[in-house]
Amino acid sequence: DWHKECLTCKSCSKKLDPALMEEQDNEAYCKPCHRKHFVGADDDDKPKVVIGGSKFCPRCTLVVTWKEAVPGPGGVEWHKDCLTCKSCTKKLDLALMEENEGEAYCKSCHRKHFGGAEDDDKPKLVIGGAKSCPRCSLVVNWKDATPGPGGVDWHKDCMTCKTCSKKLDPALMEENEGEAYCKSCHRRQFGGAE
Repeated sequence: DWHKECLTCKSCSKKLDPALMEEQDNEAYCKPCHRKHFVGADDDDKPKVVIGGSKFCPRCTLVVTWKEAVPGPGGVEWHKDCLTCKSCTKKLDLALMEENEGEAYCKSCHRKHFGGAEDDDKPKLVIGGAKSCPRCSLVVNWKDATPGPGGVDWHKDCMTCKTCSKKLDPALMEENEGEAYCKSCHRRQFGGAE
């Protein structure tokens, strides 16, 4: 028996639920650490699928049910409570999450660890970390966003051909120097086949 406050993983110090812990040599371990140290699984960082199609959360490696699943890095399902920044552990909103090598990061930590502030191809950030629309320069929130030229978020209403103002479907638009065009205007101005 363990005191509730003493029940932490010997390896990673994570608080443990008595029903989900593993014991080895009278020491408590979370399931991922136990597998890593005693079972020899060397691919613990990868999402797993088992017979029956059950999915495992990449962060805690426990089964993810449809009720608690949220899409995380790479479109893999995570527990909502596990979707936190790997660096600062801040809870993440899907719209404000960045990813690197299958891990989730808040925008601030992602910039700090992987750069990007000086990269002109990335969306420009304004106060509060919000992205601004390249067409109108106003903040783009996740409800209003659609991918535009270069994968940068635009307002849905701003996603129009620069030349004829026709509303554009992001999958069918053409682009040139960061601007969006319909196929016929793009062909007329810049040449090339449809």
